[in-house]
Amino acid sequence: MRPALKAYVALVAAAAVLLIVVDLATIPGSLPSYSPLLALVLLVACAAAQRLTFQVHRGWETHASTTPHLAAAFLLPPGLAILVGAGGAFSYELSRRAPPAKALFNVASIALAVAASAHIAANLGGPSLLTADGGWSGLLVALIATIAQYTVSVVTVAGAVEVWLHLQTTELGYQLSALHKLIDRLGAERGELEVELATLTSPRSLDGAAKARLGLRPPREGQIVGIP
Repeated sequence: MRPALKAYVALVAAAAVLLIVVDLATIPGSLPSYSPLLALVLLVACAAAQRLTFQVHRGWETHASTTPHLAAAFLLPPGLAILVGAGGAFSYELSRRAPPAKALFNVASIALAVAASAHIAANLGGPSLLTADGGWSGLLVALIATIAQYTVSVVTVAGAVEVWLHLQTTELGYQLSALHKLIDRLGAERGELEVELATLTSPRSLDGAAKARLGLRPPREGQIVGIP
């Protein structure tokens, strides 16, 4: 992996870690007694959903973890919700033995996406939005949280693709420049060889070579025989 892409992955991972630390530090001291069990259930659900993939379009696959991610965002404080989403993604990346940099980026990207939806849900009502009293506002907040989660996920991946494309474009530019220089050098060498060939095959050069190497001399009188 190129240094620029590694730097981008490190930046995304650092942002995710910083957000987790800040959110965990601000978790209320009096959480409901069911929170640890609920977090564990959602963690298992996220890990399982990561393994459920389906094809959206030819060459484009996605997984079913959006639903448990949103459930964690609505039912848990942001810090726990991020840990649940990241934990499920980490277990999936670990099971498929993904390269460390790729696994780190995928986990960090999911953590940031869950953080976006969790903060929106927490600031607009939290778990109360899922009750009957939430009404249509709950559906609206769920839609906004889903869009935010999807947007953050797309933006982080698009950033990685942009960095990769920039590196590829730069590398191809260097390769094309090197090829142009090679073509110019070969063209110059061909020109030199053509001049040398023309010089060696000129009548004067052939006459000198025949005398020096083969010992040939101009015909004397009587050596020339005419053909009737």
